[in-house]
Amino acid sequence: MANDAHVSLVGRVSKEPSQKQVNGSTVLNLSVAVNTTKKAPAGSKFPYLSDFYEVSVWGKMADYLLGKVNQGSNVWVNGTLIIGEPWKDREGNEHMSLRVTASDVKILGAASYNSNRTVTQTANEIANEEAPF
Repeated sequence: MANDAHVSLVGRVSKEPSQKQVNGSTVLNLSVAVNTTKKAPAGSKFPYLSDFYEVSVWGKMADYLLGKVNQGSNVWVNGTLIIGEPWKDREGNEHMSLRVTASDVKILGAASYNSNRTVTQTANEIANEEAPF
């Protein structure tokens, strides 16, 4: 077995997914926001900060998810973590690029956030669909 950094994420798709074809295979690219326990600066729209992961889904799984995953969808992603080069935002703050090559993606039901910062998932997959792979 290769030495890889495997991760599982539960988060919300933060922008509309994009797709492309690479050597005859579909690639679906998702940006997934995962809430953290780090408090946001005063005056922020949200009370806690989020980490953003760029997720690549390949092949039959990507074909299956097309049209089923949209901005705002709650997802569970399992895959290999790749940490990219640091980059700076407009304000000069340094960030790390976090990428995941997905080995499995599940669409989760709606999430509700309570005052204790815990996430309750309904655990129902949309329409109880099973992936064909």
